[in-house]
Amino acid sequence: MMNLTEFIFAIQQAVDQAAHMAAMKNLENFAESFLSRVANGASPDSSEEELYEPKSVTLIYPKETSQGIIEHQVITPLLSLAPISNLQLQEISLNVDLLILEGDDDLTIGFPKLTTAPHDGNTETIQPNAKMTIKLNATNHPDGLSAVIEGYDKSIRAQIPH
Repeated sequence: MMNLTEFIFAIQQAVDQAAHMAAMKNLENFAESFLSRVANGASPDSSEEELYEPKSVTLIYPKETSQGIIEHQVITPLLSLAPISNLQLQEISLNVDLLILEGDDDLTIGFPKLTTAPHDGNTETIQPNAKMTIKLNATNHPDGLSAVIEGYDKSIRAQIPH
């Protein structure tokens, strides 16, 4: 048996932890896919912040000049080229069969068991009594990331020959 309040609190903690883990995985995937760490000369034990630069590719564009067409290189950050996945926990639905008992000023819960005929000396069979649905949604980029991507897009446009 378990106190109903403790049960609800445990579910809330699990949901909060799942949302936090989704956010942390988004950051990890972003950093791994789009950023490279830059050596900043600080010791590893230093309290200085780590420096990163965007992973990039160099694209070659044709450029017309008085001598004819030449190749022009445009350094392009990957985060301007590839979609960035950003998942967020939208909804968790939990359906549970509970046995609710009234106690001293609170409610306690238990999980019912289905009793079956004796089988191999065992008279109780635990049946599944819960069903969980988790919905993740792709979300828009945070404003800061959108501003960074927009800045790189402007930089790319400035490099492309007209």
